[in-house]
Amino acid sequence: MKCPRSMVALTLGSLILVGAAPARAADPIKIGMVVPLTGAIAESGKYGIQGAKLAIEEVNTAGGVLGRPLELVIEDDQSANPTTILAFNKLAGDNDIVAFLGPTRSTQIQAMSPAVVAMRLLPSPPACRGASSVRAAAPGAAFHAT
Repeated sequence: MKCPRSMVALTLGSLILVGAAPARAADPIKIGMVVPLTGAIAESGKYGIQGAKLAIEEVNTAGGVLGRPLELVIEDDQSANPTTILAFNKLAGDNDIVAFLGPTRSTQIQAMSPAVVAMRLLPSPPACRGASSVRAAAPGAAFHAT
């Protein structure tokens, strides 16, 4: 069966239009955040999330990073050291997450610092006594702002 020229032209025209459609938005840059959502210090975790979301919204409103939006991926550390390590390891296992915001308590930072150093990742622990354990174990591998 022969295909009429008009049908071929219509099909090719459709393919050209599909190819000319705007590209999907760039994949987001994911940032992991270990934060207490439950447990004794859950209230401070809410404030941390609000602050992180405000900062990400500001960056995304300005066009993102290299044209890519930021996305926050949150894991509950349950206000305890063992679950902080589990939460961090879960985030660290996601290859799409490129940076991390650390937990609230210095003991939690100290608990997860061996995993941070072993994985050669770039966390941003809060300015506290525990953050020095990450910086001391891997000079130049961590940063924070006070």
